[in-house]
Amino acid sequence: MVTKYVCPMDGSTSDTEGKCSKCGTGMVKITEKIDTHATKGSQPKTKIVTKYVCPMDGSTSDKPGECPKCGMEMAKTEGKKK
Repeated sequence: MVTKYVCPMDGSTSDTEGKCSKCGTGMVKITEKIDTHATKGSQPKTKIVTKYVCPMDGSTSDKPGECPKCGMEMAKTEGKKK
């Protein structure tokens, strides 16, 4: 499990909860399970995960488009996940 926090206003991400460093809005918690299976003797792999967050209510999605709750356009966020 990987827990990240995302700003619903500008899509900034953080490993810690609190307020966004850019705009001061409260960060929204998102938890994801990312499975990356390393081959024997190799280091754990890291991949970029793209998520979309509603700037109005903080809803998240794996797909772009409109928020299912309020209809606002989802904002793209990217983050490295181990």
